[in-house]
Amino acid sequence: MTERSFLQDLATQRWDDHRYYHHSRINQALHFISALSFIAAYGLLFVHPAAAALLAWCVSMTARQAGHFFFEPQGYDHVNRATHDHKEAIKVGYNPSGMILRPDFYTPPLADKTSLRREAGPDAHTPTGLVLFGGTGSRVMKPISAALRETPLVLLCGRNETLAAELRAMPAAAPRVVVSYTTEVARWMQCADFFIGKPGPGSLSEAVQQGLPVIVTRNAWTLPQERWNTDWVQALGLGVVKRSFGQVGAAVQELVAELPRYRANVAQMHNRAVFEVPQVLHGISQAQAKARAAPHASPA
Repeated sequence: MTERSFLQDLATQRWDDHRYYHHSRINQALHFISALSFIAAYGLLFVHPAAAALLAWCVSMTARQAGHFFFEPQGYDHVNRATHDHKEAIKVGYNPSGMILRPDFYTPPLADKTSLRREAGPDAHTPTGLVLFGGTGSRVMKPISAALRETPLVLLCGRNETLAAELRAMPAAAPRVVVSYTTEVARWMQCADFFIGKPGPGSLSEAVQQGLPVIVTRNAWTLPQERWNTDWVQALGLGVVKRSFGQVGAAVQELVAELPRYRANVAQMHNRAVFEVPQVLHGISQAQAKARAAPHASPA
């Protein structure tokens, strides 16, 4: 890629970013404040790391996301018929088919789901949920477990041993498997029929890659960048979105009642990013090699 083509691509990207995501002058002003705050946070990092973190999260990130969430016109895409797929298609750069996942999420299971459950402990035939909230779990896993006393569950608690002990002590009518920190998330997902958790890109991508329909929430506390993930779930019929996990019982009933349909929708998703990115990098390397060799080529 030449310097001129790079600058042209950069100009195109800046214009697309402006016209699709940054119309509001208030939003632009908040982004400017956010940028200044980030610069100050970087400088403060060497003197007072805690204050730098507070400044970055409480001022910089809040100002930036508030601009998009409250002030950016919400009807622009509808008026101009600019679909999400269209905006993705015209983006400058490389857009793989999904988020890069660990290779073990692409490995076929060594046994069928029934055999895996018999080995691991959950009910072999009743639809089983997997509950996951990141590497340290979440306190919301306790009310979820209490609300689903008759649903077999695999609860991944990460490094939160206190939460794991509390979940093991809770009474339940259905089998429970409480797992502390593990590197075998893919294997545990292969034991389940559906996923319950937050709408983060990593967890959703892993669950969908393992063929699991999802149950997530969207409300005022959902991070702005994760709200789009819930729209994605609803638009493609990959699961159920509720306002809170207080409705998890109804969500499970809704999903299980149409489990084959949700599974079929999930099966249409094909994330090959871990294989696509090396091909992209190889293509870039070859293009750069040709560009370097071009000036030295003999004239025809």
